[in-house]
Amino acid sequence: MKAESIVSKTEVRRAKLHVMIDQLTQLCKDASHPDDLRELLDDVMAFHDKTLEMQLQLEAALTGEERDQEAKHWVALSERTQLARREARARIRQIEGFLSDCSASSNDLGPRSNSKTSVKERLPELKMPVFSGEVLEFPAFWDRFQGCVHNRTDLDDASKFSYLLSSLSGEALTAVEGIPSSSANYPHAMELLQERFRRTDVIVREHVKAIWNAKPCSDSGASIQALTTTVIQKLE
Repeated sequence: MKAESIVSKTEVRRAKLHVMIDQLTQLCKDASHPDDLRELLDDVMAFHDKTLEMQLQLEAALTGEERDQEAKHWVALSERTQLARREARARIRQIEGFLSDCSASSNDLGPRSNSKTSVKERLPELKMPVFSGEVLEFPAFWDRFQGCVHNRTDLDDASKFSYLLSSLSGEALTAVEGIPSSSANYPHAMELLQERFRRTDVIVREHVKAIWNAKPCSDSGASIQALTTTVIQKLE
């Protein structure tokens, strides 16, 4: 009975930890200030440690395959927690670097500059989509980034690099986060992202797969229209 009680409590805690990790992952995409991420990250890690204490009690109360199974559940959850922590820390560094670059650029320009105003005046806060590495999402992200940032003539490459980093997460962030943020390295980062994610073969294959797996239509007008819409969307 004691083991059953511990199992129940541990499952509840693990489920809550999964939810908190989901919230942290989403905040990595939405946060505009590092303190927001730090606060939630601290909460997640504190709850992780408390859950670990209960997990150890649970494993001590079980034997054999049951204990091994519960241990596997925890290993998977702990790995997910550590992955989310690394992504959150990387995102915090990005935001801090972006804010620092903005502040430095603003100070360098000074009040006497007429040709260029401060970074905030030159480029207001943008609601840029965050690209995580999904190949199918890359064309839309790339078009948006080029229109909002890359093609602007009033931004130097260092500022553009900062905006680029703040618009990436997950696999996409991992691809370029080791490149020092500087004007000279911005073209290299752009080229690297295009080589990695502008995969025409993959995009075509995924769209064909989506059409192939589309729900068969009936004779109803709505069903035919739904299938037609799906095909058109994938062919555009």
